[in-house]
Amino acid sequence: MRAPLGAWFGGGVRSAQWQGVIMSESEDVRARLRRMRGQAEDLEKAAEQASDPSERRRLQDEAHRLESQSVQVSGMASGDIYPME
Repeated sequence: MRAPLGAWFGGGVRSAQWQGVIMSESEDVRARLRRMRGQAEDLEKAAEQASDPSERRRLQDEAHRLESQSVQVSGMASGDIYPME
């Protein structure tokens, strides 16, 4: 018995299930990026209001770290194989 063409060329139930997994993973990545960017924005705002210079710097550093990490995650999710430095 021969396999249906869809089994060989990405069609059928398996393909639909696989697409669901991919969509779920991409939604997870987008949600993670939104959280990271939101946290970075909150840290920037807190840094602007901080009166202690060392605390301000710490908050800014953490915000920049999160922004950099979100750029890397975004690039990897889009298929960019070279991480940002």
